[in-house]
Amino acid sequence: VSLVKVFMGKPIIDSENIPVKTPKEIFINEKLLVEGREFNSSAVLIGVPHLVIFINEITYLELNFYGSLIESNVDLFSQKINVNFVTIIDEETINVKTYERGCGYTLACGTGMTSSAFIANKLNKTKERVKVISEGGEVIIDIKDNGLYMKGPAMKICEGKVEDKWLLA
Repeated sequence: VSLVKVFMGKPIIDSENIPVKTPKEIFINEKLLVEGREFNSSAVLIGVPHLVIFINEITYLELNFYGSLIESNVDLFSQKINVNFVTIIDEETINVKTYERGCGYTLACGTGMTSSAFIANKLNKTKERVKVISEGGEVIIDIKDNGLYMKGPAMKICEGKVEDKWLLA
């Protein structure tokens, strides 16, 4: 296992480019009502669209129920959206559980962890360096003026071979 630092890009928060179907220029700390439950949510594009929801705790049953309803709400999120449920541990640490669009609950999502750290910092819940914990592991996100950086362990987990018949001419 080696530690690597990766540039995750610059966050995009204007609603049109995420995309979020709303008259608001940005969708940050907005109320979202889902099956009678209200969530404070913020949308950001870091590689793919992400919705960040701050919550004290959430069961896996709730995560899958609300995550699937929010992810597939194409009236609001035309390209669907990853949903990150975030618990603030302290000003330097957060916990993230991600419901990934098209996949469901996932153990870890690099862009989701980055999105969550960015929004937590933007809403003054954390500092510019945040430890992000997920069931699949933990990373450090650095929020800089020129963009976002993720640092964490990297290891080879498998190897594959593509047969010639699958290559495009």
